[in-house]
Amino acid sequence: MTQLPFKRQTVDMETGKVTATDTVSFNILPPPADTCQECGVKHDPAQPHNAQSLHYQYSFYAKNDGRWPTWIDAMAHCSEEVREHWTAELTRLGVDVAGGKIAP
Repeated sequence: MTQLPFKRQTVDMETGKVTATDTVSFNILPPPADTCQECGVKHDPAQPHNAQSLHYQYSFYAKNDGRWPTWIDAMAHCSEEVREHWTAELTRLGVDVAGGKIAP
């Protein structure tokens, strides 16, 4: 089990102002042993991680100072040929890969 740190803000509901900020953590269970340990999905290691997987999103967020992953991040370990193919297909489906979107 991995602890994931997150920034928590307390907001005054009347004024909308942040009254406190601290770091809290929650646990995320490991993905099944027969899946990719980064994204929790079965895929060929030469292919991208599933950028839409909640396991991938929250693990990435915690490891990258509160930044959510993009398809570019999910494809970072792939060959140029694989990245080009996935980028073309995702773009064809309406995903703005260069703009950091993970869904149309």
